[in-house]
Amino acid sequence: MKNNTTENRIGIKDIALRAGVSTGTVDRVLHNRGEVAVETRNHILAIVDELEYTPNILAKSLASKKLYNIVALIPASGDDNPYWEKPRFGIEQAYSEILDFNTNVTVLTFDLNNPESLLKAFRKIIKTEPDGFIFAPLVYQSSLDIASECEEKKIPYIFIDVNLEGCNNLAYFGQNAEQSGFLAAKLMYYGLQDNSSVLVIKPVSEGGVAHHLRLREKGFLSYFLSEANKKQVLATSLEITITGDDYMQKLDTAFNNNSAIKGIFVTNSRVYKVAQFLYERKIKDITLIGYDLITKNLDFLERGVINFLIGQKPEEQGYKSVLALFNYLLSGKHANRINFSPIDIIMKENIDYYKNFKF
Repeated sequence: MKNNTTENRIGIKDIALRAGVSTGTVDRVLHNRGEVAVETRNHILAIVDELEYTPNILAKSLASKKLYNIVALIPASGDDNPYWEKPRFGIEQAYSEILDFNTNVTVLTFDLNNPESLLKAFRKIIKTEPDGFIFAPLVYQSSLDIASECEEKKIPYIFIDVNLEGCNNLAYFGQNAEQSGFLAAKLMYYGLQDNSSVLVIKPVSEGGVAHHLRLREKGFLSYFLSEANKKQVLATSLEITITGDDYMQKLDTAFNNNSAIKGIFVTNSRVYKVAQFLYERKIKDITLIGYDLITKNLDFLERGVINFLIGQKPEEQGYKSVLALFNYLLSGKHANRINFSPIDIIMKENIDYYKNFKF
């Protein structure tokens, strides 16, 4: 790795000389301004990588004297949905590292059980004229409307946790939802007997089923619809509102109507609700898989009620999204458009590593 000290720091002139273009062309590529031929652009970016060019961001931010305003909009966390504490922690950690760079980061929340609250919060954000926007597009149509308005107002935006196709977002940080569902199915399949049944539980809010939960379901079901399903396992979906207590009744009905159920896949972090049902009903020999390392899930994992949790390091999603937007605003540097989080498989046997993981 090159040591870019004051004496040998790489500059735009060096890149232009190597690429055989003007400094103006290099500047347009680095700051995404104006039209540059695709071949020329790619050639310049390759040289930027080769020379490990990094602009002096601190000097640039101080010289500009502009205060950059980044706003993040994520679901509110709480006792019933603690997952969102994790990406918020990552966002705040990134903010603590860029405090000296004329950049302000604000986190606002919306109520997942109230779809209107997402648009209401966005309206407040727009009035502040943000320079960049980070949000979790869990409410599908409202999120498409928000993305469209950001594009209209030329506000660069980044998706976290959920990716929507067909949008011009600067980047996405999160899991490959469909692939994680497929992995969960394959994982569950190994322990199933011939002709058994599995349930795919999609938690429902007032806004309906979140887009990424449908993708996880799609990936899961695709495995059992494939030729790999030689055991003839039947997979069916069940939508349950698990913010109240009626989910217990729905699960009772499902088990009363189908004695062959041997596996349950919960498409989000509220798998602990189903674990509580199995524990209270003393139902055993069920392979239970869900998402995320929240405390309630880890408790049931240690008890052996939950068999597998799929982790995705949401703290890093929040952290990296802020830094990507920060680098874009100050230096025009583009992050990779798709940044998939790892699909971690956590079991009782390897839980200590994840419990002691330091971000």
